[in-house]
Amino acid sequence: MELNTRTGVFKAEPNEVRFVDKSNDRHRGGDYYLAGWDLWVRGWQWDRVPTWIAWEVSNVYDGHWALSAEGVNAMLDRLAGHAQTLVNALIPISGTNGEYDWSLLATAAHERIGRVIDRFPDCQIGGDANHPYFGDIDAPLPERHHYGVVTFAELLAVAPDLVDPAWAVMSDAELDEVAAPWTGTASVRHRTIPFAAADAARERYFPREPGAIGNHGLPIYIIAARSGLREYRAAATAERTGLPAVDACTLDLVLPETLTSDVDDAGLARMAAELEAAAAHNDKIALVGLLGELRRQRAHLRQLVRAEAAAVGARTTAAEADLKTLRATRAGLLGRVIGWGEEPEWKDGEVDYAELGRLGHMSRQGARQLVTNLTADDTPDPEQTTPPTS
Repeated sequence: MELNTRTGVFKAEPNEVRFVDKSNDRHRGGDYYLAGWDLWVRGWQWDRVPTWIAWEVSNVYDGHWALSAEGVNAMLDRLAGHAQTLVNALIPISGTNGEYDWSLLATAAHERIGRVIDRFPDCQIGGDANHPYFGDIDAPLPERHHYGVVTFAELLAVAPDLVDPAWAVMSDAELDEVAAPWTGTASVRHRTIPFAAADAARERYFPREPGAIGNHGLPIYIIAARSGLREYRAAATAERTGLPAVDACTLDLVLPETLTSDVDDAGLARMAAELEAAAAHNDKIALVGLLGELRRQRAHLRQLVRAEAAAVGARTTAAEADLKTLRATRAGLLGRVIGWGEEPEWKDGEVDYAELGRLGHMSRQGARQLVTNLTADDTPDPEQTTPPTS
């Protein structure tokens, strides 16, 4: 059984269509993820909402074929309402290209579908779609179907000290980084939630009957952290400015010409304040994430400078190597000319350093030093010695 969480299409597919090759895909216990399809099979972890959710249906029960085509269609018809509830209850994540968060109602519908499918073969021997077990398919979904699952907003409601005021001015990307360790299995695996906050959530949302023992202390599982952080930012921004929060990274901002690689942090802060004030006055919006965007732009400019420095350095090194070779070649050629002992490089029995310099495109002092080096012993490069100043 497959459900497209974007379109609401709920259908049955034979296993060989998608599930033949599970190599290089992620597994979580009895679940697995098919990256090429963005599809979770079973997917009891509500970390994120994939495009497709699938449930595998066993077709064999006690040695008998359990399902007929009519039985499968009957199950689809009976579960279609819960599938639609799941899709409708997903929370759109603002600032994304059609991404969603889980809600409590969506997770309840998801689990109801899974539980019915798990039991379906038991009840479909002979194709009886009216088996008494299916009486609970249409029962109202519980407000909380699973112990420990709370939304991020609910967690903040019982533990407001977890709020970081910096969230109110972060960009969407920055909020998503904040959300990652709070979401689903990550919050359990990394023990993100402080003990006091977890206890407060259990006390509020999962009260125990008097004298009951056994479930207090089980992990709290967070859903809807990405959307919850955006809701917090919107509320905090509206309270602070009376304006809607708009992620600066989503706008085609005209950045000031004074933004260069050499601007320091204080300069960036001044730019951000000026741009925020202009947006509030002219466009009636509160820009968030602007300082982070300016820092990213500056970092990009600095990377360009680094790239240019590396390129110039490479060219300089190559040029220096070429220059050393050329200087040695020039010295050898001029040495041969001097060895001939004829004009115009010689005059009155002596080397004419001015003429030799003109020939080699050197100064008179450089030509004199060249001759000195040529006549010296063990001089690997006749032009390495600094020419005399007089």
